[in-house]
Amino acid sequence: MKKVYSVIILVLFFNGISAQELNNKFEQGNAAYREAKYDKAVELYTQILAEDKDAPELYFNLGNAYYRQNMIALSVLNYEKALLLAPDDEAIKHNLERANLLVKQKIEPIPEFFLSVLFLTIRNLFSVEFWTVSSITFFIIMLVLASVFVFSSNTRKRKLSFLASIVFLLLFGFSFIFGFQAKKAIVIHKKAIVMKPSVDAQSSPDNLGVTIFTLSEGVKIEITNIRQDWVEIRLADGKIAWLPADIIELI
Repeated sequence: MKKVYSVIILVLFFNGISAQELNNKFEQGNAAYREAKYDKAVELYTQILAEDKDAPELYFNLGNAYYRQNMIALSVLNYEKALLLAPDDEAIKHNLERANLLVKQKIEPIPEFFLSVLFLTIRNLFSVEFWTVSSITFFIIMLVLASVFVFSSNTRKRKLSFLASIVFLLLFGFSFIFGFQAKKAIVIHKKAIVMKPSVDAQSSPDNLGVTIFTLSEGVKIEITNIRQDWVEIRLADGKIAWLPADIIELI
């Protein structure tokens, strides 16, 4: 857990806060972390987030600060947020795995269909930005090759450019889909972390329901429905129940 990102947060002036001021605050948070002043580091990182500025490095450092204070649920939450923005970051994956080891309740996931696993594995290899740039690049190359096919009088060139344009069209399609799904995972918040030490999952969205099972803090859940102050959740093992909305935090 020693690694702390120390990068410049590249942001423009926003709500009266300059990029330099935010960067200074970020470095102050890093300095507080190195001095084991973890509560101060949390305060500084949280102030940056309050300005609607987020970055995987910021969530990663915040997760580290919470981990050092043994606030496991908050640690897991912020590592998950960091991983959502940087799914290919090995340091984030490593620290999230270590934090999850301290979550008291272990949920055994249902084995997923191998094509779904393969899709998610490929999607998470790179960030949304990478997939976006790749899809644009492949699309431009495809257009260039298509123009060669249309305007060239050389039969061999026409055949080669046609075949190559098909290949790059497929590459564009795949990268677009991966990028779209990666962006969707960030924008549409369906995953959350239980923040209370212990909570009873109910059979209905009210206090009159039967307790189906009990969850401990730090457990990751998926939201499948929302009804007023209650959310229907699904666990990795397939169990479904209702929880009060105020005991979870969206990733």
